[in-house]
Amino acid sequence: MDLVQYITQMKALGTPVATAAVVLLCLFLVVIIFKMLGGMRRGTWKQILRTGLTLAAAIISYIIAVIVSNSIMGSTDKGSIEDFITLLDNSFPGVGEFLTQALSSFDPEVFEYVIILPAAVVLLPILSTVIFLLINLLLKFVRSILLKLFGFKAAKTNTQRLGGALLGAVEAIIWIIMVTLPITGLVGIVNSACDEVLSSDRAEDESFATTYEEYIMPFTENPAFSFMDSLGVQTLADGIVTITIDGEVTNLRDELLSVANIGLIEIPALEDADFGALTAENKLSLDNIVDALGRSPFISSVIAGVVQSSSGLMNSDFIPLDKAGDYGPFLASLVDFLEGVSRETLQNDVNTIKAVYYAISDSRVIKEIEETEGADLMALLQEKQKDGDDTLLEIVTILQSNERTAPIIKAMTQALLSSLSTDIQMPDGSTVTVSYDTLKDDMKDVLSVDRDNYQSDDEYMDALSTALDTTLRDNGIEIDDEIVDSIAEYIDSEYSSVAELTDEQFNDILLNYYDAYLEYVES
Repeated sequence: MDLVQYITQMKALGTPVATAAVVLLCLFLVVIIFKMLGGMRRGTWKQILRTGLTLAAAIISYIIAVIVSNSIMGSTDKGSIEDFITLLDNSFPGVGEFLTQALSSFDPEVFEYVIILPAAVVLLPILSTVIFLLINLLLKFVRSILLKLFGFKAAKTNTQRLGGALLGAVEAIIWIIMVTLPITGLVGIVNSACDEVLSSDRAEDESFATTYEEYIMPFTENPAFSFMDSLGVQTLADGIVTITIDGEVTNLRDELLSVANIGLIEIPALEDADFGALTAENKLSLDNIVDALGRSPFISSVIAGVVQSSSGLMNSDFIPLDKAGDYGPFLASLVDFLEGVSRETLQNDVNTIKAVYYAISDSRVIKEIEETEGADLMALLQEKQKDGDDTLLEIVTILQSNERTAPIIKAMTQALLSSLSTDIQMPDGSTVTVSYDTLKDDMKDVLSVDRDNYQSDDEYMDALSTALDTTLRDNGIEIDDEIVDSIAEYIDSEYSSVAELTDEQFNDILLNYYDAYLEYVES
């Protein structure tokens, strides 16, 4: 879009943003014209000195900003986090106990990811601009000394005037680039993000099109920014905000662009989603978000760090594990899982969680509970099991496939034992409460029943069921004969040659106990 077309379009648009964009363009032109007139008056030699010192100031300020950018990582420790919390509390009294504890639990590197690096995208270009202005102020004295030393005279010929004018335009461009570097960097991010949106299905979204035309297009299409883009200003901005994260060179502008794409394209695509029964399009958007996590070292580091830090809030005054009762082991396993999340494991962990969620969504269990007042989850799972759709076992299989989530299965079975068993009063007056470890150990008595010691299969199965029933009762579990027989049949078919169960094998039997319980409810 040329200058005349742009001004005509902005005039037709007539919004305050359009007016501000035209004013910005006019300032751009005025600076260039005045610098050219000044250069014409000074002549080639005087303007060479002036332009050269301006370029030197730009290079020095840029190098300083890059050095500061590269030194950010590793500069934060627990003390600086405490200083930040104090600053927050002084600026906003009563920030809250939860926020204070949440920030205190942050690892210093995570604090850098979450707080410092996003701010660096804006603050480092501003730092470069401020340093540039200060150096130029100091160079005024240097320029005065050099002018007296070399005795440069004002322009006397048209050639000198022309050379001075051209060099004045160069000086003007250097000034404009350095002063507007923070703005041009952000405009570049917005422009790239909008291009992604406009090339997607959201291009048909009238609300986005209106917002883009009124608030964004006046800047992204501004000839001043287009001209600076042609000079490689975006490359300069990239240099300042390119850092190394865990040995990987990362452009924070690209990372923010990834966040913008998620926020502008993928999340809006889920706006009307029924999360109790996802469609293929909904899953595609979620897949794109998860893929973006894996591609982005910054985003994945931020999320992994936040997850790790949030695990510190578990077993605190907010979520005390020691008061979680039967769900304590499950919450503890969840904390272990969260504490182990890292940038390397994040995508696999998220894919595991996503697969579990898809299994629940595909089963429509959530949807059916929402649609049926008073619906019972156990009854719904039972019905689906009868139809060959065992969502629970599918979830177990998914969790078992990830070595980091597999321990959660043990915790699930422990919670299952606690929820389906009862305490029993022993003859000596003591109370026996079910225990995962003791029950697992006592299962040796069941596994020791040898088929060779019995004349028929019926006698063997009776002995196996009796041993299992005794073991369960000794651990506080009283269940009906039908369930005991069902579990015994499963043990015989799967573990008759096993002397001692592993956690995984014991979990498998307990989950079969759950299946047998559902079958018993049906009968």
